[in-house]
Amino acid sequence: MFTGNIVMSDIDYQMGGHNNEEMVISDNIFYGFFSFFDCIFEKQLIVKNNIFKKGTDLLTRENKGFDNCFYGGVILTDNIGPLNVMP
Repeated sequence: MFTGNIVMSDIDYQMGGHNNEEMVISDNIFYGFFSFFDCIFEKQLIVKNNIFKKGTDLLTRENKGFDNCFYGGVILTDNIGPLNVMP
């Protein structure tokens, strides 16, 4: 769970392995770009009530071998900022 934070810099989240637990990213302000690369979410990913000032590439589809996979589903609720920005 990543909740209630103010992040001033860019984030480069790379997880070629599998995220086997439910993940919640909520109530944060991200001032930098939040990059997700090659992330595989076996359980549900919940992204809610965040502000992405420079956006994120969470939903970007550009390279089938490295695109993020949401096998457990993804819930996107009340986020501000683009979720499919090209890095």
